[in-house]
Amino acid sequence: AYPEELKKLEPVLTSMFARSRAFMNHVRHKTPLTLIHGDVKMDNLFFDLKNGDLDKVSLEPKGRAPSAPSMGEEMSDDGGSVVAVDWANSAWSNPMVDFAYFVSRSIPTEDRQAWEGDLLKLYHSTLVAGGVRDYSEEQCRRDCRLFRLSPLITVLMGIKGMAGDIDNKTGVYAAQPTAANAAKRAWYDASLKRVTEYVVSGGTQEVLEEECAPNSALVPVIPCCCLWLQKDGSPK
Repeated sequence: AYPEELKKLEPVLTSMFARSRAFMNHVRHKTPLTLIHGDVKMDNLFFDLKNGDLDKVSLEPKGRAPSAPSMGEEMSDDGGSVVAVDWANSAWSNPMVDFAYFVSRSIPTEDRQAWEGDLLKLYHSTLVAGGVRDYSEEQCRRDCRLFRLSPLITVLMGIKGMAGDIDNKTGVYAAQPTAANAAKRAWYDASLKRVTEYVVSGGTQEVLEEECAPNSALVPVIPCCCLWLQKDGSPK
């Protein structure tokens, strides 16, 4: 159903599966780990607008880190607050998993290209303000390039879950889908196009091949759920 996008992704997907064992070890042992939300998108963010204007909601932190992960954090006395819901996919992983997921799936490509550098700089400075140490902006940017794989895997898993609809031309892929299914199809179409551009243009394959050696012939391919870990370091 998506030959154009999958053709563009073939090199990075081939490289990813060939390095699955090393990639899992890299996530576990060579990158910083933190609690991630796992599904950060606009659908899961609720804004309490004090002034009735979304443009006035500030994402500047108040200068303190929460003592424990909270469901929502006041962001600005003038603009309002934002609350994240649906923590079903929360896990232990690299902090850039959430960043890459959000900017690739909830921001139009043109806007992301214009603002991603500034957003990444703000994200890193917020981590530092919250007490994170020994995590340079350079490493943060490199991790972001690598963990662009996160939204890609999520989108591909979602499409795989609809394989029956694709084969049978039913549901989301019916010739005359319901309004709900048509909206869902449009969401997946747009998501895959955005994520494809994000991965292909971002140097993800280059970083992956620099950081992760290919599997030996005796090592089976490991599903890339290794992006998400339990707190004990095992795949989620």
